[in-house]
This record gives sequence, C-alpha cells and structure tokens, in this order.
Amino acid sequence: MKVAEFVSSRGSLLHDVTAFYILAEDLHKGGAIIGKYEITRNGSKSYITFKGNHRLRSIVKGTRYLLNNANILALGIGQAGLKASAKGGVFLTIIYSVPYRTLELAFKKDYLFSNWIVNIGSDVLKASISATVGYLAGAYVIGVTGVVLLPIGVGIVTALVVGEVLSSLEGKLELKEKAIAAIDEYFEKMDKQAIDDINGDIVRRKSISQLQHPTTKAIFL
Repeated sequence: MKVAEFVSSRGSLLHDVTAFYILAEDLHKGGAIIGKYEITRNGSKSYITFKGNHRLRSIVKGTRYLLNNANILALGIGQAGLKASAKGGVFLTIIYSVPYRTLELAFKKDYLFSNWIVNIGSDVLKASISATVGYLAGAYVIGVTGVVLLPIGVGIVTALVVGEVLSSLEGKLELKEKAIAAIDEYFEKMDKQAIDDINGDIVRRKSISQLQHPTTKAIFL
C-alpha cells in the first residue's frame, strides 16, 4: 500500500499514536510512565486525579482536572476522552481521505467518480467501525484498571487490528469492485434514461410540428 493511501485511510491512527507517545513521555517525566488516576465526584462535578509528581510534567501539569477538561479530552484520557478521540479519528479520516481521493480523481487514469465515492465511503466506514470497537475496548479496560496509558493503547491497537481485518475482508470479497460496478451500472441506466427522454421529447415535438403544419397552410390558403 502506498504511503499516501495509508495516510488517507489510517491517518487518524497515526495521530493517536503520536498523542499516545507525547502523553507517555510526559508521564515519564513525572516519574511513572504507568502512572494511574482515579475518578472522584464533588457534587454534580466529576474530577480526574493523577498520581506522580505534576511539577515535572509539561502537559498534565496539574493533579486534578474536570473530566470534561479540553486537554484531558484531547489526550484521550478517561471514557469521555476515548469517545472524543474516536469521533475525532473519524473526522480526521475525512480530512485526510477526501483531498487524496480527489487528487486521484483528477490525475489517475481510469479513476471515475464512482471510484471516488466508494473509496471515501470505504475509508470513513472502516474508520467509524474501527473507532467504535477501539473505544469499547478502551472503555472496558478503564473499568478494570486506573493506568492512564493502558486504555488508550488498547483502544489504538484494537482499532488498528479491526481496520486491517476490515481491509482484508474488503479485498477478499471484492466489495469495492462490486460497489463501483453497481454505481457505474446505475449511472449508465440514468444516462440511457436521460437520452431516451430527450429522444422521446424530440419525437413528440416533431409530431406536434407536423400536425400543426397543415393547419397553418390551410389558414393562409
């Protein structure tokens, strides 16, 4: 698989891996790469409290944050963070996929609009399924451990594996080819119907003109 195509369909995972590495480095600075956190409630608000020396960290600088804190969500920490990461991953796939597939449409020989539709649809669908399964796996791990990185890592690996399985099935079953053929057939039928409608309209106009022509001559006579 070409690098550009890999990025277009799995670019969101590269983003997640990068974020995972940055977070791991930050936790390592705080003295514990397998640092833990715990969820506490204070009235109607929920907080996430981190272990370790926060003074040595440059990203997770505090010891306690609201669960819906923007930085926490961006890092994919906690169940809400995993959900935000999954949604963001699908959005990033769209951002990566559409420009790349559009370039293919513009410059690749025999690459039709049907290819463009199917390839983008495939990228987004696989990303959505992978992100959902990855989120569910990560959320399950959250329920059994308080280690910061573990749910994120499990979610990334699960999403990657699911994506590869889907791509493999897609290739073996020739789903893209069948979808493209179906769309091409639909467009051909629509074109034929449009041509038939135009020809029918021309015939009707000629018939009306022929009917009106003798009447016009009779009037002048």
